[in-house]
Amino acid sequence: MVFLAGTGGGIYDVKWNDSLRSNFSLYGRNFGDIADSSNSVQNYIVSMNNFAGPVQMMVSGMRAKDNDDRQDANGNLVKGDAANTGVHALLGLHNESFYGLRDGTSKTALLYGHGLGAEVKGIGSDGALRPGANTWRFASYGTTPLSDRWFIAPAVLAQSSKDRYVDGDSYQWATLNLRLIQEVTQNFALAWEGSYQYMDLQPEGYNDRHAVNGSFYKLTFARPSRWAASATSSRGRRSASIHRGWTGAKNWTTTPTMTR
Repeated sequence: MVFLAGTGGGIYDVKWNDSLRSNFSLYGRNFGDIADSSNSVQNYIVSMNNFAGPVQMMVSGMRAKDNDDRQDANGNLVKGDAANTGVHALLGLHNESFYGLRDGTSKTALLYGHGLGAEVKGIGSDGALRPGANTWRFASYGTTPLSDRWFIAPAVLAQSSKDRYVDGDSYQWATLNLRLIQEVTQNFALAWEGSYQYMDLQPEGYNDRHAVNGSFYKLTFARPSRWAASATSSRGRRSASIHRGWTGAKNWTTTPTMTR
């Protein structure tokens, strides 16, 4: 539900008692794509991740010294009102059943970020965030068998973010996803997936971006060549036919793809 990337170290699996354990870490990373090794460390992040039975509580703080004075390769100021600090928090629930209703698994999380922590999925990855940026995200997904060879995996995600890059901007969206998987053999499966997303994006002119309000849907049929034990993922090469559409738009596409 979150992506941690960087270079550092920590102390892991500190057991306070039979049900409570903690991880502590300190690491540094650059802004943007972590694969770009040409950049030096720009953001230092300290994290405390606690687990009490099925409950997870993670808190992170970060500091990027003089981020508001950071310059690009040409010596130009990147963003004069960028945040120098930030916080990030995650409250999660990991169930070994399908929401307590039947066999399966489910995970639910509520995330909050402020300042540099307002990019809640990629902690500390966005150096353009303002000091007053705030983001909330809710995510929940699960998997349960319908029979010996059929599985269903629903998911819901929603996010609201304000004052990210300029004062008064707003980015809000919600996504519903449903996946059906038919296990044909141990190494082959068929998957049907439908997604619907509503978005209301108001960038207030940041980087010449335009406001967007509407919904998007995607229908996917995939034929994985190798079936993983988890019904929520398939590994190996697969072919997929994807149908996309935007509410109110005249154009739609049906795209065959090959992915890994």
